[in-house]
Amino acid sequence: MTDAGYTALIEHLNRYQITVDQLADIRVHPAMIKTAKDILKKEIPIDPYAELFFTPPEPKEQELADRLNKAFNEIMPRINAGEEPDIVAIAKKYDLDPDQIRKIVSQTKG
Repeated sequence: MTDAGYTALIEHLNRYQITVDQLADIRVHPAMIKTAKDILKKEIPIDPYAELFFTPPEPKEQELADRLNKAFNEIMPRINAGEEPDIVAIAKKYDLDPDQIRKIVSQTKG
C-alpha cells in the first residue's frame, strides 16, 4: 500500500472511531523484500497475520484465473512489442470470452 493509500485508510477508519497508528508497523518496498530473499535465501514474513484472513479460491475461480493468466502471458509481449494481439484466437485457445479479453486489453493499453 502506498503512503497516500495508508493515510487515506487511516482517515477513513478514524471517522468510525477506529484508532490506528499513523505509522505503519511494516514499511518496506517490494524491491527490498526481493533483495532480502535473495541474500538470505529464505522467505521473509511480511505480515504473519495475513494468513488468518486468506480464503483460498474456489477451484472453478482458480481455474479461470489460471486461464486468464496464461492468456495475458501471451497477450502482453505482443502489446509491449507494439503489435495487436489476435484476441479472438487467444480467447478461443483459453476458453475465454473475447469481449472480456478485448475490454481488459483496452484498459491495459490505456
